[in-house]
Amino acid sequence: MSNRELLVSKIENGIVIDHIPAGKAFLVLRLLKVDPRAKTLIAQNVSSRSLGSKDLIKIEGSYLTSKEIDLIALVAPRATLNIIEDWGVKEKRRIQLPQLIEGIFRCPNPICPTNSEYAPPRTKFAVEGEDGVESIRLRCGFCGSLLYYGTILDFINSPQFSLEGGGLVSKDRIEQVFLDILIKKGALRLPPSASEPFTLKSGRPSPYFINLRASPG
Repeated sequence: MSNRELLVSKIENGIVIDHIPAGKAFLVLRLLKVDPRAKTLIAQNVSSRSLGSKDLIKIEGSYLTSKEIDLIALVAPRATLNIIEDWGVKEKRRIQLPQLIEGIFRCPNPICPTNSEYAPPRTKFAVEGEDGVESIRLRCGFCGSLLYYGTILDFINSPQFSLEGGGLVSKDRIEQVFLDILIKKGALRLPPSASEPFTLKSGRPSPYFINLRASPG
């Protein structure tokens, strides 16, 4: 990154989505499910040697990425994802256009089975077009109907747009949810005192014991 970008704000741990076309940062954010407690920084119209100007998004925290992050390619085909650890870039990769998109977009064909009122199947769209982002189209796997680029953007910008699961999840949030589950099920056990630790099958002493066969009381 350039010195000008670093002046925006460095992060210790988290992700940076870079090389977003100028003016598309907020559109990209709609494709992510960001933990509301995460510190998020958006920079628009940053100077870029390859794009002239670009947007970028920085999200503080240790994050896992789901397959939904590949949807960024629908609006930012040249975007890159940087994984930041201890103020440095641990991993950098180009965001790839997925081959299949499931359970996100609605088929435009009103008589498609996925639009059935009673227990409709999960939507599946094959992604077509590679010459440019405007050429991208989605083909319904059930009826063959097409969603063209303008319609895709309309879906993303609509108030009803949302992702099913996935998205970005903070490491701290995962740990907290896992701990809550262990406590709720009574699976996490602590010894009577620190001087009387549990002895595991391996013979190693442990300050706690997790019984994965425990069931809610």
